[in-house]
Amino acid sequence: MFIKTLAPVLLLATLLLGSCSPNANTNSADPNGDAAPTQPTETAASPQDAGNVLIGSNGQSQITLLNGWVEDRELHDSAEIQASKRGSEEYVIVLSESKADFQDLTIEQHSEITRGLLVESLTEPEVTGPTDVTTVGSNPAVQYEIRGTIEEINVAYLHTTVETPTNYHQILAWTLPSRFERNEPELQQIIQSFKEVEAPAATESPVEPPTESPAQ
Repeated sequence: MFIKTLAPVLLLATLLLGSCSPNANTNSADPNGDAAPTQPTETAASPQDAGNVLIGSNGQSQITLLNGWVEDRELHDSAEIQASKRGSEEYVIVLSESKADFQDLTIEQHSEITRGLLVESLTEPEVTGPTDVTTVGSNPAVQYEIRGTIEEINVAYLHTTVETPTNYHQILAWTLPSRFERNEPELQQIIQSFKEVEAPAATESPVEPPTESPAQ
């Protein structure tokens, strides 16, 4: 059973919204808009997917897809980056927020608030951490392992908060607990591939010399 369709019930909203709008399947949504578990269509991945850069919908961040990973725009309505490797039950999303919208919020506080939103949605949640991950690329990071149950399905998450000079990024990766030990190295590799997209350097247009009028 794929756990992808359960994820929208749990996934994190941006702090400004306070809660998420579940990405419901129109054929299986309940009256509250939550997606019921269904068997999704398998997405084939070509060998060229390995090492492909996936740029977020806002054009400001990216991850590098490993072999078998593909973009998957069915995971969360608000996530800038969404990708999956369905054959091995691996999923990742990225949600980004500008630091300009918050006053004196630390990376630890951001992690605690967003982590709490996820934990509140789980039955019998277990939180472990922080893990040994303290940076993603060259940026400070805080990571926790979170496990719990939703609709009688057990799920294991890696919840990573990354701070850059201008943004907070939530990277949420998850899989089945029975596959966590095997899948964690690949999930961590995907997480560590995250980085912001550098804005292109501004170039000045060359100044053309004035055109001389022909002599009369």
